[in-house]
Amino acid sequence: MGLPRRELEALVAGGAYRRIGGGWLVSGAASSDVVSALTRGTRLTCLSAAKAVGLWTPPFEGVHVYVRRGCDTPPPYRGHRPEPRCWPDRSPIAPVPLLLQHSLRCAGTETAAILLESAWNLGILDAAGVADVVGRLPSKPRTSLSRLRGDAQSGTETRVRRWLESRRVRVRAQVTIRGVGRVDLLVGDRWVVECDSVAHHTGVESYARDRRRDLELQRLGYVVTRLSWEQVFLEWEATRQALTEILRRGEHRRKVLMASDQVRYGLEGTP
Repeated sequence: MGLPRRELEALVAGGAYRRIGGGWLVSGAASSDVVSALTRGTRLTCLSAAKAVGLWTPPFEGVHVYVRRGCDTPPPYRGHRPEPRCWPDRSPIAPVPLLLQHSLRCAGTETAAILLESAWNLGILDAAGVADVVGRLPSKPRTSLSRLRGDAQSGTETRVRRWLESRRVRVRAQVTIRGVGRVDLLVGDRWVVECDSVAHHTGVESYARDRRRDLELQRLGYVVTRLSWEQVFLEWEATRQALTEILRRGEHRRKVLMASDQVRYGLEGTP
């Protein structure tokens, strides 16, 4: 904490902090995962660390930690290799570049893409930082992560956009439509796909606002699909099948009949 020992002792005595061993002091605001990991002599990484630092995280199980060589990680802890001889720094959580590397090995390129785009969008990493992380990866995941963006608002948007791109259809993200505002994805010329996030689309006001936007988009001639977090992460197989059927109908290829100057596109943002 950088405070004199006497001040630290006063904070502990006053109940603002408590000792948990290993030289660590934690406040009441510290997450239970951070505290339990430090108590066991481990540190959070991968998805657990991503959640702790505020990145958008898909659903996951267990507590993801990395340990120094020779330590064990009993359930629900999930250890990540390589095991360092010493900690890279004094942070109780893995540095962002390291947690991203661990997430790639543990959960695959799609999850790594979600975390990278979230870190970029939140300003935790800039374009150069994202490019540096990706550039250190083996060629196969590096190629898969070559079209990242810094304006993705959620992991649901990242997952759906990357799937649409894999289908070789034209998809543009964070498009501004006059009279409506930004939409998450514009597929082809006409199909708007909105990807709700649990954190960003809750409450009566948000629900009503989204429906007004949807109605205005339909008035302008767009086809609108709104996907929930559950559809994208808990029911993804069924959702992909439905999206595939919509693509086969080809409605996204039809031109919008309203004025062509109503659309402005977001930044590409590929590192």
